[in-house]
Amino acid sequence: MSAVIKLGQTNILRRQLKRNHIRFFFTSRVFGCQIKEKLKTSYLSGPRDVPLLRLTLGQLLQQAADRFGDRTAAVFVHQDIRTTFHQVLIDADKAAAGLLSLGLNRGDRIGIWGPNSYEWLLTQWAAARTGLILVNINPAYQAGELQYALNKVGVKALVVAKTFRKTNLMDILRQIVPQLYTSCTNNQQELVDELLISSPLVPTLTRVIVLSDHVQNSGALRWQDLMDLATPALIAEVNNLQRKIQVDEPANIQFTSGTTGNPKGATLSHSNIVNNSYLVGMRVGYHQKPHTICVPVPLYHCFGCGLGVLAAASHGATCVFPSPVFSAREAVKAVHNERCTSLYGTPTMFVDILSLPDLKQYDLKSLSTGIMAGAPCPEEIAKGAINDLHMKDFAILYGMTECSPGTFVTLPTDSFEVRCSTVGYPCEHVEVKVVDPATNEILPINTPGEICTRGYNTMLGYWNQPDKTKEIISEDGWIRSGDIGVLDENGYGKIVGRIKDMIIRGGENVYPREIEEILHTHPSVQEAQVVGVPDERLGEEICVWIRCKSHTTADAIELKNFCAERMAYFKVPRYWMFKKEFPLTSSNTYWELTLPFIPRTSSRQQHEKLKTSYLSGPRHIPLLRLTLGQLLQQAADRFGDRTAAVFVNQNIRKTFHQVLIEADKVAAGLRSLGLKRGDRIGIWGPNSYEWLLTQWAAARAGLILVNVNPAYQAGELRYALEKVEVKALVAAKTFRNTDLIDILSKLVPQLDRQGATDNVSNGELRVTSDAVPSLERVVVLSDEPQNSGAIIWQDLMNMATPAQVAEVHNLQREIQVDEAANIQFTSGTTGNPKGATLSHYNIVNNSYFVGLRLGYDKKLQTICVPVPLYHCAGCVVGVLTAASHGATCVFPSSVFSAKEAIKAIHHERCTALYGTPTMFVDILNLPNLKEYDLKSLSTGIMAGAPCPEEIAKGTVTDLNMKDFAILYGMTECSPTTFMTLPTDSFELRCSTVGYPCEHVEVKIVDPQTNEILPINTPGEICTRGYNTMLGYWNQPDKTIEVIKDGWIHSGDIGVLDENGYGKIVGRIKDMIIRGGENVYPREIEEILHTHPSVQEAQVIGVPDERLGEEICAWVRIKSQATVDPLELKNFCSERMAYFKIPRYWVFKDKFPLTVTGKVQKFIMKDISIKELGL
Repeated sequence: MSAVIKLGQTNILRRQLKRNHIRFFFTSRVFGCQIKEKLKTSYLSGPRDVPLLRLTLGQLLQQAADRFGDRTAAVFVHQDIRTTFHQVLIDADKAAAGLLSLGLNRGDRIGIWGPNSYEWLLTQWAAARTGLILVNINPAYQAGELQYALNKVGVKALVVAKTFRKTNLMDILRQIVPQLYTSCTNNQQELVDELLISSPLVPTLTRVIVLSDHVQNSGALRWQDLMDLATPALIAEVNNLQRKIQVDEPANIQFTSGTTGNPKGATLSHSNIVNNSYLVGMRVGYHQKPHTICVPVPLYHCFGCGLGVLAAASHGATCVFPSPVFSAREAVKAVHNERCTSLYGTPTMFVDILSLPDLKQYDLKSLSTGIMAGAPCPEEIAKGAINDLHMKDFAILYGMTECSPGTFVTLPTDSFEVRCSTVGYPCEHVEVKVVDPATNEILPINTPGEICTRGYNTMLGYWNQPDKTKEIISEDGWIRSGDIGVLDENGYGKIVGRIKDMIIRGGENVYPREIEEILHTHPSVQEAQVVGVPDERLGEEICVWIRCKSHTTADAIELKNFCAERMAYFKVPRYWMFKKEFPLTSSNTYWELTLPFIPRTSSRQQHEKLKTSYLSGPRHIPLLRLTLGQLLQQAADRFGDRTAAVFVNQNIRKTFHQVLIEADKVAAGLRSLGLKRGDRIGIWGPNSYEWLLTQWAAARAGLILVNVNPAYQAGELRYALEKVEVKALVAAKTFRNTDLIDILSKLVPQLDRQGATDNVSNGELRVTSDAVPSLERVVVLSDEPQNSGAIIWQDLMNMATPAQVAEVHNLQREIQVDEAANIQFTSGTTGNPKGATLSHYNIVNNSYFVGLRLGYDKKLQTICVPVPLYHCAGCVVGVLTAASHGATCVFPSSVFSAKEAIKAIHHERCTALYGTPTMFVDILNLPNLKEYDLKSLSTGIMAGAPCPEEIAKGTVTDLNMKDFAILYGMTECSPTTFMTLPTDSFELRCSTVGYPCEHVEVKIVDPQTNEILPINTPGEICTRGYNTMLGYWNQPDKTIEVIKDGWIHSGDIGVLDENGYGKIVGRIKDMIIRGGENVYPREIEEILHTHPSVQEAQVIGVPDERLGEEICAWVRIKSQATVDPLELKNFCSERMAYFKIPRYWVFKDKFPLTVTGKVQKFIMKDISIKELGL
């Protein structure tokens, strides 16, 4: 009897059971492995104990409304929409009736182009209820891709969102439908027939419906207008259609390149996707209890519209959509607030979620299951899903769009190991085999071959492409996946590779041929080949090999921009390699698997032991050809909604997208003030979000940023502004307890006068100063009205117009990487303050390589940056390194505070900490340090001064920074030249400054003769490479003193050992010559730091009539400790030569420091001479 029911009377029985309130299809459906004997060959048919449904999508929605009526069907958090299954049915039928009134008929294709929204969901259901075929269009498509998709399947109507991320979709659509440029003066629809569009570029398209409440351009309807077209008669017609639409009719077209070439429209029937979503839902356990599913994946993908919406409707689950596009934070907030029980995502999405610094602040205990799909699941991510997200029953799903999509899914009873090492067990009613790709013979178990599947879930075919369909679906119904996999003896599958070279980038399928064909249209490109390369976060990234035509040039930025205008952002290659020839097989075909990819691991190169003090750093990683503005654009494209910066004291948290948008507004404002490419703009103030925006805005506008120390007094400020002819100055109101505007008023008396500032567009808000003739504009970081001539920050932002922002965008193609980008004042090694001028190329690459040394390319990082932004440690090693690798910068306070730094680490779960040794001393000495949870820390940078061993020990034991790095350099070197490696021992990190940086040459020379010295022989450290500054601004004589034959002379005395590691032993100018003996202060300081009572020690030379110089030690004692000079002298005498023992001892509670935390030894010397009466 049951067999007869399953075959022929399903609908009758369902109606009878419904009347009797018996749930036949939704009870006792617990899945398990049905194999009784171990497999020997790689063939298996999935379970068949659950019958297939004979429902259309429209009937599925009706059934859901009947069964689950007032249960919540969908929550769109960002739209503040919460709707029941009943309401979805009512709204969908109104939209369906509206579509019928527009002349759309059963079988017509309707496209949906936009991010996740309630209207997307309604369009999906309305198309199904009307018998239309829904065409999912990726909202990242550019004009050419959109035109191709619409024409390929003959789309008659298009529902379009206004924007996607920061892209105006209507602007893109207007490129292929010029009629939309014309404004519409009609109020609502005068006549529906008049709201038709026509375009020779898309001949089939007659209707455009815009998801907007505003009046649209000629021919476009608003969404509400569509809903208002519904009448009772039309809704009745929609209901009548449900009896006519057949389950085997096409319901959905999703674009995929399959395994055989350019984009094709995979056409799926009602039966395909209704059953696949129903059965996958049962695998996950949705039939056993009500579930609330967090769906951060896109609706345009089968993951969202099929496994999300349809699986939920099949089992009465609630779908929660956290945001229009994926945001890890919004997803977690949605889980927390909506008590979600299930979470969907690709491995990349789970990486971003698990890396949230404040993840533990959210209550995620409601989670128990979910689906991870789109790419292989690394074990560490799986562990995080269970341990941190409580998803103990999560499932792994494997499939392809052409299979509706699921073919393998893990079972709830599968072990953790099975879920990490396989893609699960074949789905219900699906046959699987693994065959030899050449012979099509079924292979033995555990033998790699092509995975083929057959069943109800196989697509109808590629729309209007029977030839392409035959390539992938055999005459006997087997679909070839193009994936290489194995089937084990228990029937579980494992993917080991792909026959084709498809790249899976963060869950997005990218097909090289499509990118190659676009690149081949570039006038300079002779040949292009695209390959996938490993990426820790995304699984794979896109690398392109380029061969340029003879007598032509093209760089990566030009080609990236070329691609960005012609393809979705996720298809734009990240890595570019320019070659004269490509590796070929003997038949002259490309041997793509052998294209070498540069390993993205910074490591010490292997070489023989050195004999002389010369070494060139590693060169296996290419230099970047990016400007700072392009770096920010790249960061926004790659890391968009990831947090870029947190300014704790300002309560500001910004994503990379937001930083780009706001920086461009500031850049546009600066240009409206008359600032032009190459002008100098000063920034004078402590750490703030506005400082960061000014840094990026200057770069995007082609200006040269001048970092001005906020501790400067009037004379120093005047010197700096005048030296480099600053044209505009952005100034904070205060620094510590100093009023900076009062100081500035001494140079610009005009600022002493009160004046109106409510009109900044008339050019009146200018300043004039005899002290600084070049200065024309002052922008004050304040919301309050300023004195005469000053502009407040918000007024600057408000000056930006769309046209000016567009002009900023266009500038990115003009600004060159070798142009000056930043001037930082330094005394160098040769005298008074000079403006070290650094190019885009200098600091973009230096920050990138520092990040690689720290391992920022391997996992997401949150960096605590208590160092000042005006210093290269903050604005380069902090901000730019983070932008290069998608890390978050957390700024704890406007000026350094040990307590605020630790609080920021605790609350933001920082993984890295930057600071000088003095800053680390202050942090380690906090009396309540152990009250803070610092376990999130693992790495960081100590720079600016030598690292005493005791401080290093505290960094590891008390701060958990086991992978901390030592960095050595100078502003003139952008700044880094040496840096330790993650694999270096603790001893190496305490005794050396690391190994030469990538693409940097290092030598140790005799300061008198300039001859290279033998290893382990002290001499002056000299470096040469991409990181050498352009020079001192307008001081060629001073530049020549420090840069000779391309080598920059550091003024530091150091040694290079036989393994290439450097050690600093002093400064040429700090070295003490005591009676003819050279004494290096650091050596004495390191010994003193090992005394149990010494907190900090600094050694200087002071005048002596007999010896020339004597040694003076400044000592800071640990709290509650006591020590006297005699004890310390005895301590030293046992550990060093007599002539190194300090004669004078000065005990102080604090040492004079710069605002960056560096000890000011010249001040110490002056104080010592005075106090000691020398």
